Amino acid sequence: MKILPVAPAGVALLLYGLLLAPAEDPAAPQRVAVIALGLGGVYLLMLRLARPLSLFGRDRPTLLALAAAALLVRAAAVIGADTTAPAPPDVFRCVWEGKLVAEGYNPYAVPPGSSQGEALADDALYPRMCGHDRASTHPPLAQYLFAAAYLLHSESLHGFGLLSLLAELATLLGVIMLAAPLIEKRPFHSWSILIYAFSPLVMLEFLRSHHVDILAMPFFVFSLVRLRRDDAAGTGLLLALATLVKPGALLFAAVIFMHFVGRKRLFFLAGLVFPGVLLYLPFGPKAGTHIAETIRQFLTQPEFNSSAYRLIAWLSPTEEAARVIAAGLLLAVVGIAAYPLRERVPRVSGRLFIAAAAGVILAPALDAAALVWILPFVVLYRNLPFLVLTALAPPAAHVLAAAGGDSAALAWLPALEHAPFYALLLALLIRSAVRNRQPEEAAVGNGRSG
Repeated sequence: MKILPVAPAGVALLLYGLLLAPAEDPAAPQRVAVIALGLGGVYLLMLRLARPLSLFGRDRPTLLALAAAALLVRAAAVIGADTTAPAPPDVFRCVWEGKLVAEGYNPYAVPPGSSQGEALADDALYPRMCGHDRASTHPPLAQYLFAAAYLLHSESLHGFGLLSLLAELATLLGVIMLAAPLIEKRPFHSWSILIYAFSPLVMLEFLRSHHVDILAMPFFVFSLVRLRRDDAAGTGLLLALATLVKPGALLFAAVIFMHFVGRKRLFFLAGLVFPGVLLYLPFGPKAGTHIAETIRQFLTQPEFNSSAYRLIAWLSPTEEAARVIAAGLLLAVVGIAAYPLRERVPRVSGRLFIAAAAGVILAPALDAAALVWILPFVVLYRNLPFLVLTALAPPAAHVLAAAGGDSAALAWLPALEHAPFYALLLALLIRSAVRNRQPEEAAVGNGRSG
C-alpha cells in the first residue's frame, strides 16, 4: 500500500472531525470556511500524489484504504450536519412539503401561509422554512423524495440527510461505472475516481449543508451511463427523472437528442416525456404553476457569485439586457454543442461538458452546490480548471455565510474564487492551441522536404 496518497485522506478526516465542534460557537462560519479551504488544499494534494497509481491493478490495497477513508469522511460530514451545520431554510421547506404529500395534500395548492398550511404548522419545520406566501416550486419527483425523507424521520432533517447520503453513494457508484471503460484502457487514469470520492464540494454542500441537487444526481449520472451504451429510451427516462428533481438537467436534452439518429431520437423523446406526464397527473393542473414560477425565479434571480455574467452586466446598459445576452450566449453554446458531428459516440460526453461549462460560466447566480453537475465530466476529462473551481467554491460559500450573505461587502470574493479558474483555463487553451499547431507545422515541413 502506498502511504503518500493515503496520508492526505487521513488529514482530511481530521479536518472533517473539526466540524463536530458545537454550533453555538460564534466563530463557527469563519472556522468552517478555514477548514473548507484546508480541505480543498489537501484534496488537490491527494489527487496529485495518486496520479502515478493504478488503483484497480497493482495498487489495489491503496484503493481499499482510500475507499475506507472515503466512507469515514462521509460519516464525519453527516455527523457534522447532525450536530453543527446551520441548515438553510430551503431544506426545512422541502421536508415540510414532503409532510404535505405524505398526508395527502397538494403542495402546489397549499402555501404554508394559507389556512390549510397554518393548520399543519409544527414547531420543528414551519417556523424555520422560507416562502410562507407561495406554493411549492419543486417538481413532482422531488415531492415524492421529500415525502420519503419525511417518512424516514418525521419532522426533522435526519431523514433528508439519510436520503442525501444514499443518493450520493448511488452517484459515486454511477461515476465509477461511467469512468470504468476509460480506466480499463488507461489504468493510470484511475485516480480520477478520487475527484468525486473525496470532493469537498460533495461533503460540505450536500452531506453537511443539505441541497436538493444531490437527489437528482444518481438519475443524471446513470443517464450518462446509458448514453454511453447507446440506450436512447433509458437515457431519456433517467434524464427525465433528473429533470423532475432539478429542472436544470434539461440543459443537456438538446445535445443528447442530436446525438441519436433515426428512431432512437423518438425513443429518447418518449423516455423524456412519459415520466413527466405520469408524475404530474396526480397533482392536477395546479402543478403547472411550479413550471412558470421556476422560469420566473430563474429569469429574475439577483446576481450572486457570478463570473462571466458580471462582466456582461458591467458592459450592458441594463440588467435585463445582461440577462438576455447571457441567455442568448448559453443557448448559442448549447446549440453549437448539439450540432451533429460525424464522430458521434466519442464526442457526446465532451459536448455535454461544453454545455455544462457554459451553464456555470454564464450563470447570473452560481451557488456552490450547482457545480456538482459538472463533476462527472471533470472525472472523465480530469479538467484542472474546473477541478480547482470545485475545490475553491465551498470555502467561498462559507465565507459568504459568515458575512450573513452580504455579497456587496465581499466584492473581492468572486475574484479570489474565479481568478485561478480563468488563469488555468486560459493556460489550458493556449497549450491546446500550441499542440494542435505543431502537427500542422510538422506536416508542412514534411511536405517541403518531400
